[in-house]
Amino acid sequence: MQAEDFNKLIPEIHGYAKEAGWWDDFPNKQCDYCLSSDSYTACYCHEQADAQQEFLNDKIDLIAGEGAEAVEALRCGRRKADRDEYEAECRRSPLESPGFFEWHIKDTFPDEIADIAIRTMDLMGFYGWHYITGVEPLPGLGKREVDTKKCLRAIRYHALHASVWNNVTGTNTLNGILDICQRIADLEGFSLEWHILTKLAFNKTRGKKHGGKKF
Repeated sequence: MQAEDFNKLIPEIHGYAKEAGWWDDFPNKQCDYCLSSDSYTACYCHEQADAQQEFLNDKIDLIAGEGAEAVEALRCGRRKADRDEYEAECRRSPLESPGFFEWHIKDTFPDEIADIAIRTMDLMGFYGWHYITGVEPLPGLGKREVDTKKCLRAIRYHALHASVWNNVTGTNTLNGILDICQRIADLEGFSLEWHILTKLAFNKTRGKKHGGKKF
């Protein structure tokens, strides 16, 4: 995927996430004291800021969690998705595509990498950040050829150590995670864009918060 592909998807993914209810619980109560005063002394905004950070930390944890699920997919032998069979069955019975997705695509390794990218772009959409080319690679990888497992370790490490409250480091970290997702797709020989779009289409059939998940 190129920069324009990521940047086209970022607002779409974040918009869907809001419609699905994943941002309904974001703490955004306005503080009358803060609005009427230049001082933050004893202001409710301190409490709200902590709650917002905890909410966003959950988003980061879920990115790392998808990395762990990708490892589990490799461990259980679900390295490849049966895209050809999925597309053939969808052509025969388009209305049954969600079921076909569960049989042939869901929980495979490429599907988990798509989940990492989707969660990353959702968070970028919240901040209004864009994918930027030319950003330095995340520490621990560099530009040398690496294997898939090293890429997964880098995703989990940098997700768990992300500082999304700083525009520079936050942008670089999330940008780097998308870079690694694309690198994994290149190493494994699958289309990251196809898996993202296919997962988005499936997710839109799952209802509010995918059946009532907490976050």
